[in-house]
Amino acid sequence: MRAFNAASSPRSVLDYPNRRSEAWFDFSELLPTIDLDRDEQLAADLVAPRYSIDSRGRRVVEPKDATKKRLGRSPDRADAVLMAFAVEGGASAASIEWEPSLIREPVGYTRSSDLPPAYDDVL
Repeated sequence: MRAFNAASSPRSVLDYPNRRSEAWFDFSELLPTIDLDRDEQLAADLVAPRYSIDSRGRRVVEPKDATKKRLGRSPDRADAVLMAFAVEGGASAASIEWEPSLIREPVGYTRSSDLPPAYDDVL
């Protein structure tokens, strides 16, 4: 797992003012190679942010609050996808230790064989 801080410094400081803007444009280049599920809300979230070019010629994605105001809701699905595909190496990149003690069995189940059939394909 990697930490993602949208306000941190981008890998390419000449092209972007922050990690969020960089992540959006990085993702736009990956999108043609990704097979995402059809999800109307995700699609709306992904096309909602606007961008501009600042006085230094960098591509700047608008603040999330501006997108939220226009949509009338938070673009949470796009945020989740962007963070999942964010390229490692931003100034705030950090490793997070796996902590098995934080994982619990679903309530009411004690063994994976007791899980409903939908879980069989996953486990």
